[in-house]
Amino acid sequence: MLDYFLGHFIYLVMISLRSTYRFRYTGLENFEEAKKISKNQGLIFGFWHQNLIHSILAQRGKYHQISGMASHSRDANAMAIATAKLGIHVVRGSSAKNGVNKGGKAARDQMLEHMKNGIIGTLTIDGPKGPAKEVKPGVIDIAKKSGCAIIPYLVIPKSYWAFKSWDRFRLPKPFSKIIVHYGRPIVVSKDLEGEEFSKVCGNLKNTLLCDEKLIDGYFEKFAELSKSNFCPKGTNN
Repeated sequence: MLDYFLGHFIYLVMISLRSTYRFRYTGLENFEEAKKISKNQGLIFGFWHQNLIHSILAQRGKYHQISGMASHSRDANAMAIATAKLGIHVVRGSSAKNGVNKGGKAARDQMLEHMKNGIIGTLTIDGPKGPAKEVKPGVIDIAKKSGCAIIPYLVIPKSYWAFKSWDRFRLPKPFSKIIVHYGRPIVVSKDLEGEEFSKVCGNLKNTLLCDEKLIDGYFEKFAELSKSNFCPKGTNN
């Protein structure tokens, strides 16, 4: 019962904050390219755990249907309730630990089913416990099995509070400018194994780190960036 009320409280805080944020979108042409690669099935948004809150709020199940994964831990219960109220399809489970099944395979299969129906899968690729900004193999595994492209997904606030957590978790301050960037899509072969698998993980990590440095400069021309989360036909942004 406590989780239920806490989840509703988090939801109210999130939508209240979102109403003050100013979002701008870049890399929309990459989003369109990824949809073509994935043959209009779902896509995969891969992002760092520290950007979880505003990465969800930038979509909010309003512009595109999205699916998110949450563990069965007590800490995740309230957040799962809050994100479900935002219109997001929440699947529960995490990777096995010490041989104990934590529902990770079932959650992955459920997300794959969502993606077949055109729903975007969102994954904190270094979560739920880190190390920070190190890509775990789950996102690559889902891309292999689904045939869908991975979009390196960055949602960067101009001003935010950083918490003393393993990931330096960020909460954008009220009225913050926020840039949503879709990186170049990454395609994963269905027979990817071994060293090549590790290379794709490294590619995704490097793309996110490099793109974030570029985004810092975009705030100088914030007013010129797209307010729309859709790419107008015949344009690249």
